[in-house]
Amino acid sequence: MVGQRVQKIKSLSESTNREKQTAVTSLRRTKYFKLNDLLALIGLKRSTYYYLEAHPVNTSSDNKIADVIRQIKSPQFQTEYGYRRVTTLLHDQGYLVNHKRVLRIMRQGALLSTTYNTRKRRYNSYRGKRLAVLPNVSSSVILRLKYHIKRLLQMSRKFVYVIIVRLI
Repeated sequence: MVGQRVQKIKSLSESTNREKQTAVTSLRRTKYFKLNDLLALIGLKRSTYYYLEAHPVNTSSDNKIADVIRQIKSPQFQTEYGYRRVTTLLHDQGYLVNHKRVLRIMRQGALLSTTYNTRKRRYNSYRGKRLAVLPNVSSSVILRLKYHIKRLLQMSRKFVYVIIVRLI
């Protein structure tokens, strides 16, 4: 019996801290294990355990708000309300609730609007017909330049600086 419980604890090593805390609390009531042994086995810090014990999940108020949101999003309104508009409607009804909390509740209850989450237009970088790639004409230009440089040297018998600029 004790071996089965140890196996359950080892399987919880990849669970959330809240699930680990509830498992440790239930096993602690059996008085077979010490708290430090359970926490070491499950991989949960002692401070985290006591924090989760002191701060239980408050689902009753979330459920109440979720019911009000379901009433707001009922088919009689015939409009798709997002979390921002739902938040303002909740404020109008006297509920003091944050928009992030409304978004979380709507995500958990699959109440988010699906009308506006598709992009109507995608980015397109096409800007018309591309210019044709010019052939490499540097070899023919250099041959012509050699001829002109040779003539310049014959005429001036001094140094000549040549700057090659390609105009497109």
